[in-house]
Amino acid sequence: MIRQLKSQADRQMVSDIWLASAPKALAYLPRHQWQQELCWLNEQLLAQSEAWLYDDGRVRGFVLLSRDGLNHLCVDPDAERRGIGRALLSFAQSRRHPLRPSVPCQHKDAIAFFRHQGFKPVSEQLDGRTGQWQLLMILSTSQGYFQR
Repeated sequence: MIRQLKSQADRQMVSDIWLASAPKALAYLPRHQWQQELCWLNEQLLAQSEAWLYDDGRVRGFVLLSRDGLNHLCVDPDAERRGIGRALLSFAQSRRHPLRPSVPCQHKDAIAFFRHQGFKPVSEQLDGRTGQWQLLMILSTSQGYFQR
């Protein structure tokens, strides 16, 4: 079931899942920067986002939505390939349209996930906070790409 983040315990689960995914998701960043990213997640991103959790008795993933779209989608590495990411993405699409995920160019698994869900890259942009290149993706249609 997907439910909204409600408590400090939920916030801790988001941090725990994010930390568990960091070695794979943030392999391109120096380890010392992971702590900065976690602080940014907890102090800024969660405060600026609508947070939704995939909870089947245990929180297995989360999606963060901004007014404009998708801020972050993360699944516990122990629960990957069970449809959780797809469920969270589908939920996000029902609440924000169009979604335009911005994915680190080095995060090949995330890029493959979004491609598999029908998203196509449209441009690259530099993330001013991390200094890393991001791939901006949009959902493709049978007529081509959504217009920016």
